[in-house]
Amino acid sequence: MEFGFCRNNRWRLKRRRVNEGDQKARSKAPLTATDYHVLGAEVKSRVESIIATCELPSAADAAFHPVLTELLAGAGMLAEPSEKAQVEGTRRIFAALDDYGRRFRNPGWKLQQSDPHRS
Repeated sequence: MEFGFCRNNRWRLKRRRVNEGDQKARSKAPLTATDYHVLGAEVKSRVESIIATCELPSAADAAFHPVLTELLAGAGMLAEPSEKAQVEGTRRIFAALDDYGRRFRNPGWKLQQSDPHRS
């Protein structure tokens, strides 16, 4: 399935840098509670923006909702004080991004980093 257009802009879900938290993740340095909170807020903000601006055909919309739901669930877990919840939230975000790649054909899409918490 391919995405159409969202308010005249081609939709491309790409993993973006998120301040120092993302830099630490890429360098495999441990994330602090603040890093998790910043990352969670950024993911939540971007998903809310997608929801507010994207108009997809019903089939694509139905396929995309589980991805967005998991991204929001993971982002919510990053705001929790428990490190266990934050790690699980990170896993859920990466799993949602992997799921996006399986559900949609998006030229050039690939997850640029594997889950740093994968066992």
